[in-house]
Amino acid sequence: MLFRSVIAGDPQAEALPAIDILAKLPSVTIAPNGRVQLLGKPGVTILIDGKPGSVEALRTLPGSEIDRIEVMTNPSAQFAASGSGGVINVITKQRRKPGLTGTVTASADSQGGWRVGASPGVTRGAWTFGAGLGANASLSEGHFGSERRRLGGGGAVISSLRTKTDFTSETATRSASAKVAYRFEDGGRVSFSANVSGSDGGGRRRARLTSPDAGFTPYDEVSRNDTEIATSGAELSYEREGPGAGETLSASISYGVSDWDTPSTISIDRRGAVERYRQGQRFASDNLGAKLDYRRQFARERVLNVGGAYNDDGEDVDQSQVSTGGSAFGPDYAWGLRDRRRVTAAYVTWQFPAGRWTLLPGLRVEAEQLRVRAGGATVRKDRADPFPSLHLRRELGAGWTLDLSYSRRIDRVQPSNLDPRLYYFSTTSAYAGNPALKPVLSDAYEARLDWEGDRGRAASLTVYRRQSSGVLAGLTTLRPDGVYVTTSINAGGGLDEGAELSLRGPLRGGFSYAADRKSTRLNSSHTDI
Repeated sequence: MLFRSVIAGDPQAEALPAIDILAKLPSVTIAPNGRVQLLGKPGVTILIDGKPGSVEALRTLPGSEIDRIEVMTNPSAQFAASGSGGVINVITKQRRKPGLTGTVTASADSQGGWRVGASPGVTRGAWTFGAGLGANASLSEGHFGSERRRLGGGGAVISSLRTKTDFTSETATRSASAKVAYRFEDGGRVSFSANVSGSDGGGRRRARLTSPDAGFTPYDEVSRNDTEIATSGAELSYEREGPGAGETLSASISYGVSDWDTPSTISIDRRGAVERYRQGQRFASDNLGAKLDYRRQFARERVLNVGGAYNDDGEDVDQSQVSTGGSAFGPDYAWGLRDRRRVTAAYVTWQFPAGRWTLLPGLRVEAEQLRVRAGGATVRKDRADPFPSLHLRRELGAGWTLDLSYSRRIDRVQPSNLDPRLYYFSTTSAYAGNPALKPVLSDAYEARLDWEGDRGRAASLTVYRRQSSGVLAGLTTLRPDGVYVTTSINAGGGLDEGAELSLRGPLRGGFSYAADRKSTRLNSSHTDI
């Protein structure tokens, strides 16, 4: 199911970054931490011009560069099957007006965050040059509490641990991008783009741990962390219109690298007896992607889409913990993890009319090769899966449209979740991976009724149902030393169903209204553990 938001000619939208425009669209939710959800579900795939993107890229992409945004809560086989939440595809403008153009934006929020950006561009004949510069800062603070209870026979509480936590964090980001494009006389177009960004920040967390258990000594745990992130990437793309009506061929290749460094220090004060230790985390990743798409339109609204894609992702992870005073929990360690995932895909979709309906069946096949090397052992995960899809549309008249759709999706296993070695979060919490983890497969069914009236009035009702197998859950065990160790497992099936009603329209004086109402129900059936 496809919902398109066209922002061309909207001065308010063109002055906003892409992430703020998304927050105003039906079915889209942007969490305070930047996580994107569709119909309340995470695992959303972000694309920019059909190629992998990121939330950080959306923060720096100005609305003036966007032609339209495609929100697909149930995408067809043309799009990668990863991410059960759906797909958001941001399409940028391919043609600029002759001469010099550009925008400058600035914004601030009530918590002390701010954002500035500039995107100049110039078109001379067949050449187009563009650039982007941006910077932003964000601040956040909050507090939360939790209680862990260990139950015995009959549900009696054997022991409990209560935690009250306060935290603060701040992040500053800078980014720059450049793009050059050339349009040939035969209708072909080639473009090259590059981007670089960096961010740094830090945070502080203070937790007070207490317990009513006899003999327990309350203590404070204070952690401080610093974060440095550097990313860069480049892309070369080519597009050409064929001799047939509606015939296009497009190809692209991209490469990107990123580096995360997040050292932290933790101190534990047990009534004057202070324990200190230092943790280090470093993530370095690279990505090579290639994509080929062919589209051909035939008579009677028949459309063929075929194509393929290849993605090669690698990651190096280094983790360490060193005691710097007292007798900090857990042994000192220093270890690394190396992983590489290769996914090769091919797809075909065929659109055709059938009576008063328009049908779009499709099939995508993806083959995955995953290698994870940790602790001298190598975990191998090879699989190939078919991902069918079916979309039906019917124009009901008077501005009403009905869409019915089905698709199969996959949430692939994160390589770090396969590593069985112990990683400590705090004095009482640790995590160990599970080499036997499998991906989560989902079957999504949706029905959507849309209405478009005059003067920009619109309404939509979406009813959805997602059935998943191999749903992930955390299995927590208590060790004799009092540390809770959590491990991810495939716990069984899950059902996510609900509905969303959305209303949009203008008001007097240049104002507009927007209202959304969601209702969701989650069910799960777990296997015996």
